[in-house]
Amino acid sequence: MRRNILLAVLILAVSVFVSCKNDKSGKVQGNVEEVMQLDVKDTTEVYSLTEQYLDQLKQGNLDGALSMLHYLDKDGKIQPVPEELVKRQRYTLENFLGLNYRIDYVIFHKDTDCELRYTAILFEKKEGDNRPNEVGFIIRPMRIDGKWYLTLADSLSDTQKSEIKH
Repeated sequence: MRRNILLAVLILAVSVFVSCKNDKSGKVQGNVEEVMQLDVKDTTEVYSLTEQYLDQLKQGNLDGALSMLHYLDKDGKIQPVPEELVKRQRYTLENFLGLNYRIDYVIFHKDTDCELRYTAILFEKKEGDNRPNEVGFIIRPMRIDGKWYLTLADSLSDTQKSEIKH
């Protein structure tokens, strides 16, 4: 886990360095959006929340995992996921409940526009088995009033569209 955190911090530092080239006067060149301010505490908190969420899934505790998910309403307030979306998410998670999970990457873009991809490993593959045994999911960590939340990444609960380019 420390390696993942270190890698995420390193990637963030490199991306900020590359996107914000300074001229000799020290001023930022071009139209550069405000850069999200992060420190190791932010990365650690997002990874910790996600690990707790994935542990709930690994234990088959869908209620526990679903209770950790939120959404950002149109007024910019963080809310529990509405019951109709909980039912839909439960159906998805039940059908793709994994034996194990791993975090693939985190992209920190803005407080309300981050992306975390994780993979569910559905079954152990035996030698010669060519069937796919993994499925990927996206959740959107958001920092609201200095606190991190895990939110759904879908068109029904997203009130703010992501600007993250892949």
